[in-house]
Order: sequence, then structure tokens, then C-alpha cells
Amino acid sequence: MRNRKVTQLFAGLMVTALVLTGGVVPPTTSLAATKTVTIRTQKELRAALKDPKVTSIVIKTAKGVTFTIKDGDYSDKKLVISSPKATIKNYASFEKIEIRDGNTVYDRGEGNQIVVKDKNELKFVAGKRAADVNIMVTSRAVRSTLSIMQRIQRL
Repeated sequence: MRNRKVTQLFAGLMVTALVLTGGVVPPTTSLAATKTVTIRTQKELRAALKDPKVTSIVIKTAKGVTFTIKDGDYSDKKLVISSPKATIKNYASFEKIEIRDGNTVYDRGEGNQIVVKDKNELKFVAGKRAADVNIMVTSRAVRSTLSIMQRIQRL
């Protein structure tokens, strides 16, 4: 009987020690903070832009739809365009915009860093509202038309 009480007491102390130790060490949340979302509709795009956990938004659809991103500061998010038939109208500011495959992209945001990796035909228009835009074309086989209507910081 005495052995059983000692064993129960020891087990209780161990559980208490584990609980106390687990409460002192903060949980690791670095992986939970980075979230990539692939969207196919305007409704999904609006939800992804509002979600603070989302750090990267990939627009991927084979349909010829138009996505409109209203004016806003999304400098904590990266936008990836991978839709060969879609038209993107951007009025917002992003950390980075990467065009992997697109049909037509209008950028009217401020301070956007745009990386064009599209090897197919792309029409890119930097509108009059766009300010301090950096455009980097990284593909050698690019067949893009760049229409620039405002000051570009670097091309």
C-alpha cells in the first residue's frame, strides 16, 4: 500500500512538473504565420486579402476572368499571378508581385516591386496612379508589352 501511494505521488509530481514546464516555454508559431493560399475567384481573393495569416496569394485559374484588387496596403503579402487567360487590375500596394503567367496585368499601386517571369505573351500596364514601381524582367524568352504611363523607379 505504501509503494502504491509513493508511485501515485511521484506520478502526480511528474505531471505537475510537465504542466509547469510547458506553460513557461512559449509555443513556436513561425510556421503558422506563413500561409500561402491559391485562389480561383474574386470572392476567394477578397477573403485572402482580409486574412492576416495569409502571406502569399497565388491567383491560378485557366478561365478568362477579371480580378480587381481595390486600393489597400498589403505590404505584408506577396501576390503571384499564374493565370494565362486572366486579367488582373491592381490598385493596391504589395510587398512583391510576381507574374509567372498572365494575360493582362494593370498595376496602379504605389511602391510595388514587380518581377516578370512570364515566358508567354503578357500585356503589362503601369497606370498613371502607379508610383515608385520597380519592374524586373527575369525571363530571357519573354514576349511582353510594357505600357508605362507614370514614373517608374527602376526597370
